[in-house]
Amino acid sequence: MNFIAVLLIASICCCSFGACQTIEKNTTYITQYPPLPLNESIQDYHGKKICLQGKKATVIHQHMMKGSISNEQHIYIDYNKGQQLVAYYNNLKIPNDKKVHKFYGTVHKISGAGKGGGPHTEYYLDLDKVE
Repeated sequence: MNFIAVLLIASICCCSFGACQTIEKNTTYITQYPPLPLNESIQDYHGKKICLQGKKATVIHQHMMKGSISNEQHIYIDYNKGQQLVAYYNNLKIPNDKKVHKFYGTVHKISGAGKGGGPHTEYYLDLDKVE
């Protein structure tokens, strides 16, 4: 397979995940932050960098929150047809609108006692960039 065919296949795959604009703007981000596919669980990406498309949540669900001694802030993101997660950030400009944006960051998890008893684990995103 030649180089042009590989680029064409990569473009088709990435465009199917809605990342075409990212490739055109900055190829580094698409290689460092692969898009989270619609039907994949975020838990499969624990410890990995991802890009997910979503928007600032208007209805906030209950979530476990991580502790922080810095001035870290958080945002609730609705993504993948009704799922929601918390994303933490420092010194980022977060759009305050209802539009779909691309959130780039690393997936982490937090675990503890659940309200109904037994252990509970949630996944969150440490944000690096928002477009």
